[in-house]
Amino acid sequence: MLKSKLTSNSKSNILFVCVLALCIAVIVAFPFAANIYVNRGVTPEFKGDYTSFEGVNFDSGREYFMKGDWEFYEKQFIVSGNVENPTITDVVSVPHSIYYPIDSGPNLSTVGFASYRLMIKDVHAQEPISFYMPNFAGAYKIFIDRILVTTSGNMKDDGVETVASQRRMSLPVAVGSGFHEIVIEVASEKSSGLTMSPAMRNYEAAESDMYFIIGLRYAFVGIVLFCGIFLLIMKLFVNRETYSFWGIFLCILLAYRMMISNEGYIVTQSVLFNLSYEFVALLILAAVFIIKLVSLIYMTRVLPIKVSPKAIISFALIFISSIIIALFFENPIYDPYYATILQIITVPLDLYLIEKICRCVVKKIRNAIAFLTAYSLVAVGLSVDFLYTNGLIQTPVSMFMPLILLAFAIIIVIIHAMENAVLQKEALNAAKLETELADANMSIMLSQIQPHFLYNALNTIKYLVRRDTEMAEKAIVEFSLYLRGNMDSLTQKKPIPFRTELSHIRHYCEIERMRFGQKLEIEYDIETDNFFVPTLSIQPLVENSIKHGVTKKPEGGTVTIHTYEDDNNYYVRITDDGVGFDPAKPSAPNRSHVGFSNIKNRLETMLNATIEVKSVINEGTDTLITLPKKSNFGENENKIDY
Repeated sequence: MLKSKLTSNSKSNILFVCVLALCIAVIVAFPFAANIYVNRGVTPEFKGDYTSFEGVNFDSGREYFMKGDWEFYEKQFIVSGNVENPTITDVVSVPHSIYYPIDSGPNLSTVGFASYRLMIKDVHAQEPISFYMPNFAGAYKIFIDRILVTTSGNMKDDGVETVASQRRMSLPVAVGSGFHEIVIEVASEKSSGLTMSPAMRNYEAAESDMYFIIGLRYAFVGIVLFCGIFLLIMKLFVNRETYSFWGIFLCILLAYRMMISNEGYIVTQSVLFNLSYEFVALLILAAVFIIKLVSLIYMTRVLPIKVSPKAIISFALIFISSIIIALFFENPIYDPYYATILQIITVPLDLYLIEKICRCVVKKIRNAIAFLTAYSLVAVGLSVDFLYTNGLIQTPVSMFMPLILLAFAIIIVIIHAMENAVLQKEALNAAKLETELADANMSIMLSQIQPHFLYNALNTIKYLVRRDTEMAEKAIVEFSLYLRGNMDSLTQKKPIPFRTELSHIRHYCEIERMRFGQKLEIEYDIETDNFFVPTLSIQPLVENSIKHGVTKKPEGGTVTIHTYEDDNNYYVRITDDGVGFDPAKPSAPNRSHVGFSNIKNRLETMLNATIEVKSVINEGTDTLITLPKKSNFGENENKIDY
């Protein structure tokens, strides 16, 4: 039976579609779920001429919206301007949920100031009520029966010098059961459009929740900034490679986004030179784009994602151009359609980054799933906040976005902390392996002290003790110096001066010469010793020449150690006139001897040196070591700590 196997690209595409579908489903479901929440139980009902609140329980603390057809007075402040017999411009339906489309008619006037009027009836509440706009970018005043009860920002009748604020100054109002006139005057430098319904709520509950939300939002800001400080400390003092400054910058941007939107701007408006909130709307959209762009750059640092600089520049230019164009429109800040266009421009960044992370997930890159989850939440959270800010969600969900951004920052910190723990564990394992490797190398070095050599050396000393005590004493001294040289070599990990290795060779050869007598001759032709070699790298080669070369020959022979140099290299040549061997045979000493392989590897690794062995049967062996001066420390002994 044939089994179809999905390619890596197919799997990543399927995952991308699934993640995208889930994000869209959550974003679309939010307004409808909010509408169900708003309309649960008894709600206000528009009766044609007034909005009835019969049966509405304000003492429950719920938020109720004054939906209905509002009389619209363009370019008129009918209460504060003392306008007698104001002229109605139109009757508009102020939306209260996604089910009610935003009218693009006179309700979105570009005049800059206007009034809205609605009659309400049957308001029953034992406790005082607060009237306010849940989320409105302009300045406004609310009048109940011609009495000012709520203000937000500073208003001018020509729109100039109008400063919109998120802080509302609301008075507790006791409303009777009869008819009451609600007048809302709005003003801005761009538009007088009222895009979301005013709200009524128990005064104590409204004020308490507002201050609680402000406190909670800035607690989130503090935690996010702490995450940034944590990443900065880890970057500077713990692990420079694992932590990226883009992660720190991202935390700062997340905190900034929380502080300039919705209730956050109540605190930061004075810091931003009392900039009108309607212009802050552009800063909010710009912050959304910058967060997404920095997230893209950050992900390229923590995941194997390759992004062309041209792509990043293209995204930036498109959005900057859109913001500049917005400044020349009459009412881009209030116009939900243009604001939606600006928001949609940031969506390709989401799609681009999520698709890249999906590829990492399919490739089973560590932490890719966590990053995919975190960024998907950010994309959803910022989109939901956009819907809320523009009046498409009137359920109080202003804390949803800060909560998501907080979760994103915490996930980043947790991922980095876990990654650092993994790296620390890997470092410990590497150190353990290095120790084990050092122990293995020591074992190899110890194997250089051949048991049969020790046995033969001791027998030689035993023989000399009986025949020649003076020679025996000399043999003991040479033997002890030889052993000391071997023991000292075990602690040396770096190359040592050749003169140190030569001293060790001399002790070894003197013992062997005492043992074999006239059968063994050692000649030294040392033209230079101002270079470095790996410890125990030359002595085993001399040992090979003695053991496998001249001593195998009945009449014995001579081993010559010759060093010299040219402009590029140092050379060590070891020759003997022993029995020789066939290098092509597997049993040849240069192929089978464990010590030779160890010497060859250490010469290549430590000093980029080469070793060449030539041998002819019954003629002898010639071993040449070439040590490049560029890789050797002999020209500057300060480079070596020995």
